Amino acid sequence: MTVVIYFSHAGQNKQHGAVQYINSGNTALVAQKLAAQLDCRCLALQASVPYSTNYAVTLQRAKTELAQQVTVAAQPLIADLTAEKKIFIGFPIWWGTLWA
Repeated sequence: MTVVIYFSHAGQNKQHGAVQYINSGNTALVAQKLAAQLDCRCLALQASVPYSTNYAVTLQRAKTELAQQVTVAAQPLIADLTAEKKIFIGFPIWWGTLWA
């Protein structure tokens, strides 16, 4: 059994040098494509305190979290993963590091 778990940010994002609104974040798109190829479940991981859909607000929060070395709390996954043999984890790279 295999599962793909991911964190992704929808809303305003910077793409091609400009802030644009997107319905689904890049990591979500890749995770969903991988899950389709593997014919497995795809589960979204959510921050306990959701990020704003406003790019500037999210950017400031992420900068503060990085500077303060904050570990972002996530909502519990409501899924039994005990039978999973392979778990793929997808996350965005913010500031050259993983979202943690």
